[in-house]
Amino acid sequence: GTVVTSDLTYENELVAQDVRKQEYNVIALPSQIETGDYIDIRLRLPNGLDYIVVAHKEVTVPTISDIASDSCIWVDLSEVETLNMSAAIVEAFRMNGAKLYANRYVEAGMQSATVTYLPSDEIIALMEKDPNALQQAKNELFARTRTEKSLIRNPINKAVQNEDSDDNLMDKVQTEIQGLQEEREQYLESLGL
Repeated sequence: GTVVTSDLTYENELVAQDVRKQEYNVIALPSQIETGDYIDIRLRLPNGLDYIVVAHKEVTVPTISDIASDSCIWVDLSEVETLNMSAAIVEAFRMNGAKLYANRYVEAGMQSATVTYLPSDEIIALMEKDPNALQQAKNELFARTRTEKSLIRNPINKAVQNEDSDDNLMDKVQTEIQGLQEEREQYLESLGL
């Protein structure tokens, strides 16, 4: 019984109930990224393997006093995509030499990509129990997991299972928290607070 207006649409479709605007400052960004660009968020492992974690997302670059952030982006993600990103961030933090980065599209209207990253078994178990994850997305992810799990997850698991992974994780989480606090302080100072 709701009137559908352009404000209620998302890329010419209705907004899914689980889509949220997520903010990230742990992704290496291209130097020329702007609001409205489309990106893939990718995970590059130290051994050279490279996975697409989130595909074809429009970016908003937040501004503070009319100056665009050089380290932070906003993207609209579903619950499954958010869990995928969370898993990829933790795994990237645990591996020395791993990198989460954004890859900008040349012609977003004509190009597309498929997610190639699979989250860990723990994240998949969480999604099975999560009432916020859409059933269709879960089914797709689980089907992909069954057919591609050994090809995709084995190299990631091997790279994550090193002796320094927990120390790397703690160091990177502290750096992320500090970066968020500094950016927030800059924002509040720009407002005169």
